[in-house]
Amino acid sequence: MNGRLRAKQPITYWFILLLVVLVQIVIAWRAVVADHHFHLAEIESNAEKNIQFLNHVLREKLQNREYAATDTFLRQWSVSHSPQVVEISLTTANG
Repeated sequence: MNGRLRAKQPITYWFILLLVVLVQIVIAWRAVVADHHFHLAEIESNAEKNIQFLNHVLREKLQNREYAATDTFLRQWSVSHSPQVVEISLTTANG
C-alpha cells in the first residue's frame, strides 16, 4: 500500500507543476494582450490628436488666405509621414 502511494506522488507533483506552468502561461498571455490593446489605444489617440492639430492649422491658414503656406505645409508634412500617408487632398466648399 505504501509503495502505491509513493508511485502516485511523482505523478501528482508533475500534474501540479504542469498546472502551475499553464496558469503562468495564461497570465503572461493576458498581460501581453492587455499591453497590445493599450498601445493600440495610444496610437489611435495620437492619430486623433494629429488630425485635430492639422485641422486647426490648416483652417487658420486657409481663413487667412495663405494658400502657398498651406500647400508648403501639407507637402512637408506628407513627406515626413510618407509611410503612413497615401494621399492628401485639399478641397474647398466652392470647388
